[in-house]
Amino acid sequence: FASDLDLILVYENDAESSKGFSSIEYFSKFIQRLISFLSINTINGKAYEIDTRLRPSGNAGALVCSFNSFKEYHEKNHQIWEIMALMKSRRIIGNEEVEIWIKDFILSHDVNDDDLNEIIRIRKRIEVEEGRETDKIINIKAGKGGIIDVEFLTQILLLQNKLVEGNTFNGLKLLYQRGVLNRSEFDTLYNSYYYLREVENLLRLKKNVHTDTIEIANFPEPDKIIEVKNKIRKIFKERFSGYFEKYYEVN
Repeated sequence: FASDLDLILVYENDAESSKGFSSIEYFSKFIQRLISFLSINTINGKAYEIDTRLRPSGNAGALVCSFNSFKEYHEKNHQIWEIMALMKSRRIIGNEEVEIWIKDFILSHDVNDDDLNEIIRIRKRIEVEEGRETDKIINIKAGKGGIIDVEFLTQILLLQNKLVEGNTFNGLKLLYQRGVLNRSEFDTLYNSYYYLREVENLLRLKKNVHTDTIEIANFPEPDKIIEVKNKIRKIFKERFSGYFEKYYEVN
């Protein structure tokens, strides 16, 4: 609830329409209209906040790109966080070609030390810049041991084991079935993630805004949330042992 919607638009080939528009012009206008339609404020609110920054080159890139450009960018310039983002993608409309290519591309990537160091760097940055936790405020998503810990850990373990699954709950089940997670790790991560997502939804429904922040003094069970987040962070640190400690010692 109150989540944004990340969109990537990929068209098949560079061509020209009957009215003289190039493919990139035509589909740029199309997605601009789509974004306007989905995010316009009405008497009943709006459908979605739209985010298009996951496209190649992010805000510096065109709103849309050809399939060949999409492939070339990711084959030559991809970063580990982009692969993790693509793992969560799903086709809304169009043929299966892009979807199949994305899956094959993800499976072709071998996670290395640079990837793991980069993940810890990104996680710490999110924790500091977006989590902003204090002794009075908890952030159940971006803060220490929050939702992002579970999602990052799940995605990296899937990548390391050549598995593709966009849903975190299903990803945890798959990792347990394959013996990557033991029973204790699985139970802790699955139940903790479920609990935090439930709290997140209730929080957003109550405030009717996109938020993951809890004021400890005004929440009925802050000790339970802190305990849950500490359990998640313990597993996160253990699974990233070496990389986690190295990065946090440096910074």
